[in-house]
Amino acid sequence: MRALGVKDAHVGAAYQPRSGLVRFHVPSYLLGFATGAFVVGARETLRPVAVELGALGLQIGRAGRALFERQKEYLEDVRADVEERFRARLKRVKKNGNGVAATAAPAS
Repeated sequence: MRALGVKDAHVGAAYQPRSGLVRFHVPSYLLGFATGAFVVGARETLRPVAVELGALGLQIGRAGRALFERQKEYLEDVRADVEERFRARLKRVKKNGNGVAATAAPAS
């Protein structure tokens, strides 16, 4: 943590929590009102845009789901291969009896 410098001294002094009612900010109210009026007025114009964005969102979602399913299938295949290899080694150890994998006899 750094110490407060001369530049930072005014930050702490300027902060004074308010108590009481929230002040009404006219520019924010007018901006919100104008935005709402624009959206209501441009509803028919913005509908095709909203439909396209929705369709694009669905397409991206389905592509993501397909990618996820492919990766899941790959991991399931790897897991099955690991289990198969483990069972094969276990089978060889049981046949051999000494816990060492069986090897071919040396050629004479």
